[in-house]
Amino acid sequence: MKKFILLFMASICWFMLQSQTVIPAGEISGNWLLNGSPYLIEGETTIPNGETLTIDSGVIVEFQGHYKLNVQGQILAIGTEQDSIRFTVTDTTGYHNNSHIGWHGIRFDNTPATNDSSKIVYSVFEFGKAIGEEVEDKCGGAIYLKYFSKLQISYSSFTHNYATAGAGIYCSYYSSPLIEFNNISYNCVGSEDPGGGWGCGISLYRHSSPIIRNNIISNNLAYGASGINVNCSSPIISNNTISNNQGLDTGGILVTSSPLYRASPIIINNLIFGNQVAYMCGGIKCYSDTLIIIANNTIFNNEAIYGGGLSIMGENVQLINNIIWGNIASVGSQVYLWMEGTNPNFYNCDIQGGVEAFGGDGAPFFNGDYENCIDSDPLFVDTFLNDFHLQDSSSCIGAGIDELTIGEIIFSCPEFDLDGNPRPTPSGSMPDIGAYENLLDEPVGITDNTMPTNKYLLSNYPNPFNPTTTIEFSLQNDSKVELSIFNTKGQKVKTSVLNDFLKGNHSIIWNGDDEFEKPLSSGIYYYKLNVNGKTEAVKKCLLLK
Repeated sequence: MKKFILLFMASICWFMLQSQTVIPAGEISGNWLLNGSPYLIEGETTIPNGETLTIDSGVIVEFQGHYKLNVQGQILAIGTEQDSIRFTVTDTTGYHNNSHIGWHGIRFDNTPATNDSSKIVYSVFEFGKAIGEEVEDKCGGAIYLKYFSKLQISYSSFTHNYATAGAGIYCSYYSSPLIEFNNISYNCVGSEDPGGGWGCGISLYRHSSPIIRNNIISNNLAYGASGINVNCSSPIISNNTISNNQGLDTGGILVTSSPLYRASPIIINNLIFGNQVAYMCGGIKCYSDTLIIIANNTIFNNEAIYGGGLSIMGENVQLINNIIWGNIASVGSQVYLWMEGTNPNFYNCDIQGGVEAFGGDGAPFFNGDYENCIDSDPLFVDTFLNDFHLQDSSSCIGAGIDELTIGEIIFSCPEFDLDGNPRPTPSGSMPDIGAYENLLDEPVGITDNTMPTNKYLLSNYPNPFNPTTTIEFSLQNDSKVELSIFNTKGQKVKTSVLNDFLKGNHSIIWNGDDEFEKPLSSGIYYYKLNVNGKTEAVKKCLLLK
């Protein structure tokens, strides 16, 4: 029996040895297959110009020391949602001190653009550490780019990476990759060098203008710009959730420029909340005289000493359709203006306290545009559960602007909201303020406490239903009524009734069909009651087949 056990254990060890692949220092290319995983990296490696390394889903790439994977050719690391590729280290002991524990990231340094685009999809990056003697060696804990843009980084996770700048992703000198649908969390940037410690999640430097969209950037720690650092660059930053980051300065997004190197980012449809810093600006901080567009963002419950929501120095920051509410600071809880001459423009924003609550040395001298802005509780659905959709009675519904001329450019509101629903909803209405669209074109009126909560008594039965349901409503006066059905994307699928009704109780039957009497699929639908051209009530029903 003992011989059998020993033989069995020996066969397992032999199998494990056979199913791993040692990669020595030098040039690499070809295919890394799952049956050769893990791949043990034992030195600096380079994909040569003109060559390709393809990595199968499920492969583990395990660095045995502080080594770089240099890309001068093409890398295709394409995992799947169920079976991602993992870049990691063999031992994390001592990672959180200054020793060379960790690996040195994937680095695209002057990679020739003649190569086909590299792709990193459904991959995990952990325990990368950018440290060394040269300044550039200290940037880009997981991914580093310099003078290279032909890269897609999608559906990937970045966690427990470290750098002086860009612990997750660092883009410098005209590097503009596509960065989308990633989770960048629990990374850290340090500040050993003067000017270091900026841009923990993503850091951009000198004319780097990537598309950064649909990412979650949270729980990162930095000296400054714990979320995204934009230095002299012009990215499009859209549909991201940037939350619960911490540091000394700027928890969400930092934008800086110089007279020689300009920055003109577009920041739209982002949810920025719960960031905490010990000094300046929990949400978005702009130090630039160039055009910056900040539109349809929800900036809530960020905390700092100066400027909880916004901190601005410059005259060409354009703020459109933003909710800036519930932020906390000793000076300028919602908006902090650095100095006299700081005159951003605000259009159709919801700002707690209005202009009177602005803080900073520039606040008493503010003479920028402040048009069609409101000071009204946005009425989020549930801030405790981080649900920042608008309740049906929110004053932000329909209070945005769809188009605005700014100098020589024309701003149009984003085509979709943070959920991917059409903006505006319904079609033909005005957009909502904030990152999310409500299905209504205007808020449902709040009635006197002596009146019923819904004076039109809109309801349907049965609910759920298959295939028909009866929709009932009540009118206090003779009225023109439109009853319409919408899907969850806010698209009208049927006008069930459009007619004049006498006051009293009424009912109509909906057969679960669309405008062309074709059966609709199972799902959630909304029915909206318009009375004399005004939306009075919206209810939800469930069609089950």
